[in-house]
Amino acid sequence: MTLTTTSMRAALTHDTLDDLIRRGLASADPRQGRAAAFAAFAAADMPRLERTDLSKVHLDDFHLVVEAGDLPADIRATTRSEDHEQRAGLFVQSNGEIVHAQLNPALAARGVILGSLSQATTTAASKAAKRLGSVVRADEDKLTALNSAFWTGGLFLYVPRNVAIEAPVQVVFHADVPGGAVFPRVLVIAEENAAVTILEETISPVGDTPLLAASVTEVIVGPNAQVKYIHLQNWGDNAIAFITQRADVGRDAAINWTHGILGASLMRSFTESRLGAEGASTEMLGVQFGSGNQHHDIFTLMNHVAPLTDGDLLFRGVLRDRARSVFEGLIKIHPGAQDANSYLHDNTLLLSKEARADSIPSLEIEANQVRASHGATVSEIDEDWIFYLQTRGLSRAQATRAIVDGFFEPIMQRITLESVQDRLREAFDRKLDA
Repeated sequence: MTLTTTSMRAALTHDTLDDLIRRGLASADPRQGRAAAFAAFAAADMPRLERTDLSKVHLDDFHLVVEAGDLPADIRATTRSEDHEQRAGLFVQSNGEIVHAQLNPALAARGVILGSLSQATTTAASKAAKRLGSVVRADEDKLTALNSAFWTGGLFLYVPRNVAIEAPVQVVFHADVPGGAVFPRVLVIAEENAAVTILEETISPVGDTPLLAASVTEVIVGPNAQVKYIHLQNWGDNAIAFITQRADVGRDAAINWTHGILGASLMRSFTESRLGAEGASTEMLGVQFGSGNQHHDIFTLMNHVAPLTDGDLLFRGVLRDRARSVFEGLIKIHPGAQDANSYLHDNTLLLSKEARADSIPSLEIEANQVRASHGATVSEIDEDWIFYLQTRGLSRAQATRAIVDGFFEPIMQRITLESVQDRLREAFDRKLDA
């Protein structure tokens, strides 16, 4: 199914919000919520981050875009394929407009829903309308409020009780309008004993004019459900990206986040797993490769609210040229979360003297019967490693590539989709060859 809407470009103002709703480009039912979100956006200051300067990001410089752009050839080819063995469904949104939404008919017959979040929220009593904004509040900060006011289209994925989807659901958010602002929005509901894997990619071409992307993802994981969410951030190097992701994890349920952080000139991401019921667990995996003048600021939170919960995080990053990364990982264990078990580790490898990494793992423990530990390392590439590999006949470039591949391998082995492993390795090669 291909979906189309009326296009528009406009400043990020209250008049634009009214026009967005009047023209049917935004769902009408949450109108009051959008108005409140815009008020929160207008009243709030930009987030103040200790190691990332957002003072030069002027949101007034960008305009809302709702129109289909020129999709890359490989994405266009994907939309023409109905390979249900390789994927359970495909959702493509370009510049705020949904251009393709397709679900395996056998899954639709079992009650699975994949489609427009805007359409899914038109009825107040709908599953989507009831849960939208329940995991990420609109007023959490200026950027979540901005998204909550201006998102269009959006993905709604609903997996009913006892339905396990074996093939991944592929999701693409694309943007290509210079000076444009896009607001990807995702709501995933996996009911009791459901299972699903989502593979999301954000892409845009490289250009000279900045592009703004501010996204919000809400995941609701019912009791004993299993959700794997793979996010490949591949915005062009002219993009400024703000990413908010949170999962609310039920009893004996699990959320697995996998991040491939590759693009954007400036990126701030926040990912939280809220373990609010006994037996809830989370795994957070991440690979990050910065080059040129890229600046990636990553914040993760494993939030243990209930007892007998488990968390495991492993991130690894490589920086070359003048790139910079900031990683802040927090394990928070609430007073009632006895017998929680959580582990966090971050490693960064520097390929140049000009690259810089700050790694700040931390613990907040308010229970007295837990197991929690963290660690982090930042190191330059060891010239002894290079020399050893050169004595075995490798050039310096080949030696560096072998070291980088080996550095990422512990995470790559834990990524369940071979296609994602292959795409990440190809991206690493492009970064090293640039």
